[in-house]
Amino acid sequence: MNSTRDTDGHGTYTSSTTAENYVGGASYFDYGTCNARGMAPLAYVAMYKAIWDTSAYASDILASVDQAIEDAMENGIFVASSVGNEGPWYGSLHNGIPWTLKVGASSVDREFNGIVTIDKGISATGTSLYPKNSSLSQVSLVLMNTWNNSRVLRKVGYKIVVCISTDESVGIQVSLAYKVRVATGPFISQSAFLELYI
Repeated sequence: MNSTRDTDGHGTYTSSTTAENYVGGASYFDYGTCNARGMAPLAYVAMYKAIWDTSAYASDILASVDQAIEDAMENGIFVASSVGNEGPWYGSLHNGIPWTLKVGASSVDREFNGIVTIDKGISATGTSLYPKNSSLSQVSLVLMNTWNNSRVLRKVGYKIVVCISTDESVGIQVSLAYKVRVATGPFISQSAFLELYI
């Protein structure tokens, strides 16, 4: 695509986070209905395309960032950039250039919960982004420890697979559960990042 647009939508996503105008009645499948906006909804966005789908040199990326910063500072524009999508532990900084303000990811100011009810009124509440009601009957319940192999999960078959997860394993487990199409997969975890994957 011979323009500043990207081919997978990531530029649109990051730009809207930065400067999306006000959008009324925004929600995630009826969750969290509100007026959405970017960090600076009245700002203008200037895009610099540094790389293409095929390949890139680090020097091209640095030259693009340097040019963007030079143009911005000449016009008195404040410059900030993302530190990446990892963390919050030490050594997780992805973008560490010292001449811009670094911005880290945050969380939302609310929780989205779902309730799993088992026969005889036993229920558990947990984080979920599934807003509808679902009912499964005559489906076996299986408890599994931490796993990261699709062959193991395929042997389980179409069952409700309760998974015990760690920070490191949860993303892999969610992806595999979706891939092999288990009936459903409640996850037991102390991870604060579990809701990012569901």
